[in-house]
Amino acid sequence: MRERERSMVAIGGEVPKPKVQYGNQNSQLQTMAISKALLVSVLIFSIILNHVESDTMATTTLGNEPSFNFSSSNIDCCVECNRRCQLSSRPNLCKRACGTCCQRCNCVPTGTYGHYEECPCYANMTTHKGKHKCP
Repeated sequence: MRERERSMVAIGGEVPKPKVQYGNQNSQLQTMAISKALLVSVLIFSIILNHVESDTMATTTLGNEPSFNFSSSNIDCCVECNRRCQLSSRPNLCKRACGTCCQRCNCVPTGTYGHYEECPCYANMTTHKGKHKCP
């Protein structure tokens, strides 16, 4: 035993035990647990929000992107594009571009050229260089 403890025992007193503050440590642990849980919740929320925003951006129609029309009255794109491209100097290229536009927009303007106001989606589709994609 230490010197002080011996003197206390000799006097007839008990050896003093060190005081441990368990309450303060528990509150610190609880605070850390809450802050970790809050941090994880914010992280999960931001991941979900980012995922939702990316899905929204993918489906939002911009000026030069098609607005997909999945109505029940689908047109026969092959027939419509043959009609649209009948006077083209490059019919295969015209039909391929028209077919893509028709599938995305579900419409083809009347006539062999122009009339884009009848089908805004068809009119707004552009190539990477900014030219009209649809003939």
